[in-house]
Amino acid sequence: MTEVLASTRSFNGKYFSVIEGVKKVEGGVQVTVVNVYYQRSLKDKKVLWNEICEVRESQPNRVWCVVGDFNAVRKKGERIKREDLVFG
Repeated sequence: MTEVLASTRSFNGKYFSVIEGVKKVEGGVQVTVVNVYYQRSLKDKKVLWNEICEVRESQPNRVWCVVGDFNAVRKKGERIKREDLVFG
């Protein structure tokens, strides 16, 4: 397996993990990958995004990739109940 990102630092927030590194290409692009943990309450989501914004503001010259399980819906009708799922 070829290593694509050389990790330079990693740390955890209350609701996320961060891996910082340099993409192994000519010119070495600085990259930050953020893995977001699932948050149920609006209060916790606000804490999560405030913490991520603080980290982001301290690193303005990096490429960012935010991934995770956001479990967000815009309207109640978009929610799928377990009994509505079809497997096959």
